[in-house]
Amino acid sequence: MRPRIVLFGLAAIIVVVLIVLGLADQLLVDLLWFGVLGYRSVFLTQLGAQVTIFAAVWFVAFVAICTSGFVALGLSQEDFAARFHIPLGTVRDWEQSRKAPDAAARAYLMVIARNPTAVSEALHPAP
Repeated sequence: MRPRIVLFGLAAIIVVVLIVLGLADQLLVDLLWFGVLGYRSVFLTQLGAQVTIFAAVWFVAFVAICTSGFVALGLSQEDFAARFHIPLGTVRDWEQSRKAPDAAARAYLMVIARNPTAVSEALHPAP
C-alpha cells in the first residue's frame, strides 16, 4: 500500500512541476517578445495589474467567507475568539484583511466551519 501512495505523490508532484513550467515558459516568451518590441514596461504593468487584481479578489472573498462564518455561527467577533481560543486582535485582523491566516489557521478555520460544536466541546470539555 505504501508504494502506491508514494507513486501517487510523485505523479502529483510531476503534474504540478509541468504546469508551473508551462506557465513559466509562457511568461518568459511573453517577456522576451514584449522586450524585443520595446514594450517591456507594458508587459510588466499588465503582469502587475493581474497580480494585484488576483490579490484583491482573494482578500474580498476571504473576508466574505469569514463574515458568513460568523453569521452562520451567530457569534460576534468577541464570542468567536473566546469560544475557539483565538486572540481577538487576530480575528479582527483577518476580518479586516490586515493579515491573512497562515496554513495552520486556515486548516483550523476549516475544521471550525465543518463542525463548530465538536471543536467547541474539545476546547471546553464538560465537567
